[in-house]
Amino acid sequence: MSTRTHPNSIVQLRGKCDWSLQDLEKHSRIDEWTLRHLETGRVTMHAGHIQRLSTVFGCSAEELLKPCRSRRNPQLSRRRSLQNLELGRGPRRWAGNLTVPKKGHPLVRDLYQLMNANKVLIKDLVQPSGVKATTISEWRYRRTPNVASLEAVLNALGFRLDIVPDE
Repeated sequence: MSTRTHPNSIVQLRGKCDWSLQDLEKHSRIDEWTLRHLETGRVTMHAGHIQRLSTVFGCSAEELLKPCRSRRNPQLSRRRSLQNLELGRGPRRWAGNLTVPKKGHPLVRDLYQLMNANKVLIKDLVQPSGVKATTISEWRYRRTPNVASLEAVLNALGFRLDIVPDE
């Protein structure tokens, strides 16, 4: 959802209070249609609107009339993003759900199982390990990791690669 310029700060102030238009209607006793049109600039604010909205938001008239850049419906966006995170969507949606390769190298399978167990994404390992995300991703299907790269990724996860005697 992109931001857009508004002729006043009603949208921004409403978003800070986490209010919908219906909530603002209850607090300000200005009908929803008028509030929608005040936000978009289709209706010009008169002294009564300015005084009432300034009181509701606890701001000055200058702050209220100052143009802003904000989302059209900020509290809806925040509510949706919180729901998406609860449902496992969003920037961390694959944490713990990475596909473990069936035909990949056994060490790569173990690495991906560790990543799922620790809910770590590939991009979380890029900076601490110094290995590119595409390289780590390609280990699943196309390439076999070299020892130095695999060891760097395991170290970033908090593990080390050791040679142990076969029992």
